[in-house]
Amino acid sequence: MQQMNLFNTSSEVAGFKLDYLEVWNWGTFDKKVYHMNLHGNNSLLTGANASGKSTLIDALLTLMVPLKRQRFYNQSSGVEKKGNRTEESYFFGNYGNQQQEGAASTTTLRLRDKGARSVLLASFCNCLLYTSPSPRDRQKSRMPSSA
Repeated sequence: MQQMNLFNTSSEVAGFKLDYLEVWNWGTFDKKVYHMNLHGNNSLLTGANASGKSTLIDALLTLMVPLKRQRFYNQSSGVEKKGNRTEESYFFGNYGNQQQEGAASTTTLRLRDKGARSVLLASFCNCLLYTSPSPRDRQKSRMPSSA
């Protein structure tokens, strides 16, 4: 049996891979569930500036790095220290600042208030156990159906 390698991309020997990611009320992904179905495949996340690429990566980071103080959001920005993105700014959906005429301070513009809820959901599959691209697809998977 071949030894498992964390960075091996061969489906015959690779371990756990991201099956799908769902976000609801996270950053500017607001009021509906946004779903990325990766099926454990290698994927390239592309898009225009400010389209949410880093927001999705930071959602995964939030799920995988348990200690809040060890999370470094928006790493792709090139900033060498922690920037202005935080778990709280993603929760509230901060999207800008507004300065009232004649005022010295600014107000943060938010999509949500304290009473809102936010959900991050990621599922990983072990590609050695399933022949289908996703364990969620019960019709094509060897995984027994619970129904």
